[in-house]
Amino acid sequence: MYFHIPGRSYLVLNSLKTATELLDQRSGIYSDHMRFAIFDIMGWRATLTLLPYGKHFQKHRRLLQEYLHEKQCLSYQSLQIQHAHRLLAHLMDHPGDWMKHIERFAAALIVKIVYGMDLADNDPYLDITEKKEGTAQPSFPSFHLSQLHGVIPDEEHVEDLQGSAGAMFAGGAETVVLRLKNHIQTASAISLFVFAMVLFPDVQEKAQQEIDDIVGKDRLPEMGDRASLPYIDAVLYEVLRYRWNTVVPNVIANTYAILRDETIYSDPDSFNLSRYLPKPEGKAEPYSTSHFGFGQSHPKPFPCTIKPRDKKSESMIRQAQLWDNN
Repeated sequence: MYFHIPGRSYLVLNSLKTATELLDQRSGIYSDHMRFAIFDIMGWRATLTLLPYGKHFQKHRRLLQEYLHEKQCLSYQSLQIQHAHRLLAHLMDHPGDWMKHIERFAAALIVKIVYGMDLADNDPYLDITEKKEGTAQPSFPSFHLSQLHGVIPDEEHVEDLQGSAGAMFAGGAETVVLRLKNHIQTASAISLFVFAMVLFPDVQEKAQQEIDDIVGKDRLPEMGDRASLPYIDAVLYEVLRYRWNTVVPNVIANTYAILRDETIYSDPDSFNLSRYLPKPEGKAEPYSTSHFGFGQSHPKPFPCTIKPRDKKSESMIRQAQLWDNN
C-alpha cells in the first residue's frame, strides 16, 4: 500500500518476503535513516542508528561486528549468567519493583560489556563504581584502541568509537537514555516475556516442567542447557512474534501483518508454542526474524506476582549469587 502526506511519501509492506527484499536486500535504497536536527545538537552525530547509509555507516557497522561477532559473544555468557542471578535475587527481595529490576539488569549488563564497568546497586542508572587507574576491565573502546597497536587515533576515530559505544548502550539499556520504541532491547523483550506468562499461565507451567525434566531441581539452568530445551526456545520466539507494528521513515514495515501472515502461521492470533515444534508434535512453522529487523513494542506497566516456588529454589539463587561474588 502506498500513500502520500504533503512533503513525504510512504510505502506500507505487509509481507515478510517484500519487507526482507526491500529493507534487507536493498537496504542501500530503502533502509536509510531520517535526519533529526535535535540529535545533531545533542551530539549524536556519529551514531549508527542515525547515520545515513554510506562509508561512515559501514565503518560503524564494522566496529560493532568486530566486537559482537558470534565467537566474541560467547565470551559474554558468563556475564549474562552472573547478572541473571543478580536479577533473580533482586526480584525475590523486592518483587513489587520487578520492572525496575529488569531495566537495571539490561543497563548493568550492557554497561559491563561496552565499558567494562559495574553499575552500583544503590543507583541503577547513574552511579557507576569507580575504577582505579590501571585496573580498567576489557571494553569496547579498549578493544578497538588495542587494534591500533600504539598509534594515537585522530579525533574522528575517537568520535566514531564513542558513538558506536553509545549506540550499543542505548540499544541495550533502553531506559537509561531514551525509550526508543523502534529497537529490540533487552528490557522490552524480558518485560514482554513476563506479560506473556501472566496472560498464558498454562505456557508457564509447561515451560517450567520442561526445565524440571531436563535441568532438574538441584541447580539453576545454564547456557549449555538451551539446546535441550525446545519448548523454552519456542516460548522466546513466540514472545518476539507476538508484537505490534512499527514505522521506518518513508517505508512502513507492518510488523503486525507480517507476524500474523496466515500463509506462514496457522491461527496467527493465538499464542501457540507448538507452531515451532517439529512434526508430528508441532507444525514446524519457521521462527520469525522480522522482529529484529523492524522493531518491537514496550508494554505498559501491569501488575504481577513474582516469587520463588519453594525454599530450595530460593536457596539455590542465594548460593549462586554468593558464588558469583567470590
